[in-house]
Amino acid sequence: MKHLIELNPFVVIIILLFVSCKDSPTTTTQQNLKIGSDYQGGKVTYIFQPGDSGYVDGEVHGLITVADTQVISATWGCYGANSNYSKSISGALGWGIGEGKKNTSAIVQGCQEQGIAARVCNELILNGYSDWYLPSIGEMVKIYENRDSIGVTNDGYRVYWSSTQSTGAQAWIFDFNGNGRPNGSGNWTHKFRTQWVRPMRTF
Repeated sequence: MKHLIELNPFVVIIILLFVSCKDSPTTTTQQNLKIGSDYQGGKVTYIFQPGDSGYVDGEVHGLITVADTQVISATWGCYGANSNYSKSISGALGWGIGEGKKNTSAIVQGCQEQGIAARVCNELILNGYSDWYLPSIGEMVKIYENRDSIGVTNDGYRVYWSSTQSTGAQAWIFDFNGNGRPNGSGNWTHKFRTQWVRPMRTF
């Protein structure tokens, strides 16, 4: 003979609420993200738009950069072993959004020097994430455009390396403060110089 178990309606409601809460996300949802939000290891820097590499219709994806406290300085590297500074990295010429990761991979594979900008980004493990890279010059533009929302420090000489190579001797930099050029301008300089480095990742 089967035994019937009567459940108090109040108990049933509690059980349903428990199951519902257990399955609900407790972290910031992508739909609530905006430029400057703390998310997945850093600050949301840019949200992909139609036409961008990485854009998916109906989903939210974009770029994340580290907070100011994680910015470091380094050389670009791979400038050759002699005075000709002639070592060129094939595959590190990408300019646009989505190109920084490819550039960084090419630099790390083509240059064995330790402590250079791309390798520091590539080897960074921060807030549980290990897929950081050195931004392309186009991705650096997005950091500059949204610098106030991100909280980028503007305390004088702020020139950042990009992962975009110019020549075998030079790579593109982005100047946040002008220094003889318009604020927010790109230029190039010799790879042996030490500049600021701001790691980036995508989400």
